[in-house]
Formats: sequence, structure tokens, C-alpha cells
Amino acid sequence: MTRFTLSRRKPCAGHAVRRRRLLSNHQFGVSMIEIMIGVIILALVLVPSIQVVLSGTRTVTATRDHVGAVFLAQNLIETARTYDFDRLSLDNGGPNTAQQKETLEWDLFNDDNDPVYDKIKKDQKINGIDYNIIPDQSNTSTARFMHNLPINPADPLSPSNVCLFRFTIKWRGQDGKEHTHDFSTAIARMK
Repeated sequence: MTRFTLSRRKPCAGHAVRRRRLLSNHQFGVSMIEIMIGVIILALVLVPSIQVVLSGTRTVTATRDHVGAVFLAQNLIETARTYDFDRLSLDNGGPNTAQQKETLEWDLFNDDNDPVYDKIKKDQKINGIDYNIIPDQSNTSTARFMHNLPINPADPLSPSNVCLFRFTIKWRGQDGKEHTHDFSTAIARMK
């Protein structure tokens, strides 16, 4: 029996060098097409993500501006509740100007910067936004911004026990648009 052995020939040094050069040219180089495909994929991922972040920022800013208006309204309503019930309307203020200056209605419609009587500032700045309080002037009653509801509806001369108070806050947001928000509350006579 003869045994045949296969001889393995060792490659020469030049052959290995040539092979490495061929592989290195294809493995480590990036073509322009591959770069463009990568940039397009990156753009498809980043552009919507940036739009989501910017939209969220706009929403947070608008919400902050709205919360500023609500905060101002809450302060105004709390200030209105500090007035004596009989001093809410000019009708109850009395005949002279000094007594009328003590009423909420005078304070809302007249910005006289009197440190004693002027409790309400109609123009305020919160977070860089100018807010303007506008009393409701659509009513035909003499109190213009409030309706006095009598205790006994059958007797219109009976004293009132509830006063409806309405106003609007107007501001220009950081988005550059005019915004308004209407508020109303009822103030009851406490006995």
C-alpha cells in the first residue's frame, strides 16, 4: 500500500502582501454613496426628532403664558373678595367721589395710582409678558361689570346677596399672537 501525502505548499511572501493590499482597499475605504446613504438615514431620524422637541417647547411656552393669565385672574378675584360686599359696585359707593373710590368698580375702571384706594393694577408684567385686565362692559346695568341678584326676586328693591363679577385678561404671547381669556366669579354676601 502506498500512501500518498498531499503536500501543502507555503505561499510566498509576495503573495500574502498582494492579498493584504487587495483586502485593505475594499475593507477600509468608504465610498461616496455609502456616506450619502448614511447622511440621508441620519436626516430621516433627526428632523422629526427636532420637530417634536420644538413643538414641545412652543407648547410649554404657550402654557406658561396661559398660566400667567390664570394666576393674575386668581389674584384679582381674591382681591375682589377683600372688598366689603356693599363696596363692590359704584351704586353702593355713595354720592361723593371719595366714597366711590373705595369700590371695586372704581378700582377696575380707573387707574389713578392712588396708594390707598388703587388695589388693582390693570396692566401687569409676568415672565416678560404684558397682561391687561379688561372689565366686562357689555352689561346694561349701572354696575356694568356685575349683576346684583336680589334675595327676593319678587321684590326688586330687596338687598342683593350675590354679585356676579366678569372680566377679561388680554396678552400677546411669545408666539406674537393676541390671546384673551374670559373669567367670571360670584361673590356672595356673608351674614
